[in-house]
Amino acid sequence: MLDYAKKGDYPSYAPMTPPAPKSGRFKGGDDCKFRVLQNFVRIAEVNESARQFIQKWHEALEEKSLEKIDQLLAPGVRLISPVAFKPFTDRQYIMKVLSTVVSTLKDFRYTRSCVLDDGGVLMVFEGELKGKTIEGIDLFDLNDKGQVTQLKVMLRPFRVYASFAIEMGERMGKSNLTMKLLKLWLR
Repeated sequence: MLDYAKKGDYPSYAPMTPPAPKSGRFKGGDDCKFRVLQNFVRIAEVNESARQFIQKWHEALEEKSLEKIDQLLAPGVRLISPVAFKPFTDRQYIMKVLSTVVSTLKDFRYTRSCVLDDGGVLMVFEGELKGKTIEGIDLFDLNDKGQVTQLKVMLRPFRVYASFAIEMGERMGKSNLTMKLLKLWLR
């Protein structure tokens, strides 16, 4: 058995402590302290905006209010769907997709919400389709006004996701070769 610590081949994994400042101040002086405080305040403001977005999003879904959901979408919003390769950018189509998702899944609900360090929001959801549970993640990017600039959706497990994709395609009036192949595969 090799003893790497004695040979010195690998560095020690003991935690390193930074050297103490010489003057007792941040390197960079008072200006640096101000910038750190300024960044902390900005992060707090972003987190509050994201928290307000979460509350408004939940309220809009509980009320099934497409008007409130539409107000939460920024101009130029993008939807990155697990079904399509290219993001959707047509606002009316995105609204149609969102309303179809909620009506397709029974007992649709968010189970967790998290404000990300960049000011975005991650929400975990689940619902039921044909007696099986589907789980997913909505990843929201927000602008300074707390509106969605991009929504990325991920779903699991694959078999339920495939059934969901077929159901969505039928309800949205989209029937193509991929959907037909998924139907054959699920038999």
